[in-house]
Amino acid sequence: MLWLAAGAVCVAWCAVGCGTDVNLGAPGRCREGTVACGDVCVVLDADPGHCGACERVCPSGLCSAGDCVACQPPLAACADACVDLSADPIHCGGCGVVCTAASWCQEGKCVCSGTVCGEACVDTSSDPAHCGGCFLGCAPAEACVGGLCQSGCGPELVPCGDVCVDILYDPSHCGGCFSPCPPDSYCDLGGCIPFECPSGVCGVCETSDVSFTPRSFGSTAGGSDFLAGSCGGFGSPEVGVWFTAPVSGTYVFDLSGSLFDTVLYALDAMQCFELACNDDWVSTASQLQLGLAAGEQVVLVIDGGGGEQGDYGLTWSLTDCPAADLGALVPQTVMGSTLGGPSQLEGSCAFTASPETTYLFTAPFDGTYSFDTAGSNFDTVLYLLDGSCGGVELACDDNAASDGTSALSIDLGGGQQVVVVVDGYGGGSFVLSVQ
Repeated sequence: MLWLAAGAVCVAWCAVGCGTDVNLGAPGRCREGTVACGDVCVVLDADPGHCGACERVCPSGLCSAGDCVACQPPLAACADACVDLSADPIHCGGCGVVCTAASWCQEGKCVCSGTVCGEACVDTSSDPAHCGGCFLGCAPAEACVGGLCQSGCGPELVPCGDVCVDILYDPSHCGGCFSPCPPDSYCDLGGCIPFECPSGVCGVCETSDVSFTPRSFGSTAGGSDFLAGSCGGFGSPEVGVWFTAPVSGTYVFDLSGSLFDTVLYALDAMQCFELACNDDWVSTASQLQLGLAAGEQVVLVIDGGGGEQGDYGLTWSLTDCPAADLGALVPQTVMGSTLGGPSQLEGSCAFTASPETTYLFTAPFDGTYSFDTAGSNFDTVLYLLDGSCGGVELACDDNAASDGTSALSIDLGGGQQVVVVVDGYGGGSFVLSVQ
């Protein structure tokens, strides 16, 4: 935060402030052509915060010849800022029209990015009235975490109302429940930290849009070193890119074409909290998978490990995941092969770097469901992801049986969807049973 330190030194040195227009050789005086507005010397003809007169703020951020310049289309003036009414979630279609936390603004209308339950747009991963599915309410003393009702919050989480949150990094509950950070800052270790680049996106100083470019190139050399992901990136400069999902699906973002040890993490473009982070997916390359709704925006931050920086190559693609739908039938058994399939997922209980096959399963009613690969001809790994291929891992098993096959059980609510991933070492033919 060098600019803060510099500002503190300047205030100590001069009585009237010390921007670039102040005469440091004559404390208390402003240079010719500037005037004092409080503790700052400004040019009234051009300063958007003091346009033509002290404290006269231009909503557009543009001041010319002492007059505010109007917001330029497609932007419109709302309060003291120029906003895009077609995409701003706080001014969606009109000033002060706020979209809910589970929706975003698209073409001037709030579009649900979560699940529509009745007339409400909700996040079924955290909404206690719709936990894991519409109208699946938790008990009064329970919170909804990862789409499951829990009687208490897990490690490092605290209850804020009916939601379990990480007060160290949640911008809506930073350092304590219901203590939101200002929009020009983010939450780190329980404190609101101002963005080094307020005009940037989520504190990323340099951003570009790669939504229409499946492969892009760039360099982190010379970038700012202000951010880091939960999995790494400390001490290395970073750059960011915008991505807007053209259609709903699971996206893979890959840095395999990079020339240094990369770290890749994704931030929610509206609230700037981390969605996912990966370091060293294969060797020193990083890869992320995210389940995104059509129009959903994220900021991908390309960072380095161990202080490294350099040229990167970023690709994104839409995966065919899940590959098939098992529906809501129990019991059932399916057979298949992982050979020739994609190798894009890994379970927390084993690292195989082998191809996998994915299935979508919908629980027909509340209950405990069992999944196993008994009868498969290779050493399998079995895991479940919440809702999509980019969802949170709910369970993982490697070698439940002596023959190397896998088995696991999980409680699911009626209507809850999981992605069943059959993975393993080397690959082969499998038998998947659901009961």
